[in-house]
Amino acid sequence: MENILKKSVPILFPILIIASLNISGCYRPPKPKEPYETLQSEIKAKATKVKVEYLVDVIQKHGSDEEQKAAVKLLAEIGKPSIAALIEKIKDDKAKHRDDYLLALKLIGEPTVGEVIILLDSDKPLVREDAFAILLAIGKDAVPSLIKSLSSDNKNIRPSIISLLAIIKDERAVESLAKVFLDEKEDAKLRTQALAALVSIGKPAVPHLARALHADDGETRKAASLAIEQITRGR
Repeated sequence: MENILKKSVPILFPILIIASLNISGCYRPPKPKEPYETLQSEIKAKATKVKVEYLVDVIQKHGSDEEQKAAVKLLAEIGKPSIAALIEKIKDDKAKHRDDYLLALKLIGEPTVGEVIILLDSDKPLVREDAFAILLAIGKDAVPSLIKSLSSDNKNIRPSIISLLAIIKDERAVESLAKVFLDEKEDAKLRTQALAALVSIGKPAVPHLARALHADDGETRKAASLAIEQITRGR
């Protein structure tokens, strides 16, 4: 028995040393890098334009789900220089991974608004829908540009602009919407839509609607009166 124990000691001793190293935390296998860290390292030394192209390529061609998410995050962090490439992808209604490009533009936010508003006039329904969704996600930060676009020469986008302002419900839009409603030369449908947007915004619109109570046109006066009633009743 004594001989067996003596022979066992040399074998057990190294095992105990290794076990103690693992338990004490002195030895740990290296932790693999997250996809975000890996991509960040890969693009670090590249020019900005090349970074954007590389990240778009990761999304479009060969990235895993986690790599694609990381690429979206990095494109958003790059910000304004990413916009042109992302817009080109959105213009193509056959492009794969559209949701990733949409998310990147939403995350970039206000700097994308001008370019995205132009897409509201696309002849492709999917592109128009995506542009609307991006602007809606950006929300109040998009309002100044939306107001400006309401008086632009491009008449095709005005219904979409008014719809966005009605949903966002920012009182900064009241004056421009009231101007559309009060203009009797405007398209009747657009005036009705502008009035509905004013009702949606609520109390800040009342002083502007009150001006319409003195309009020459009886239909305008009646519509304004009903709108004020709706607002005051909270409907």
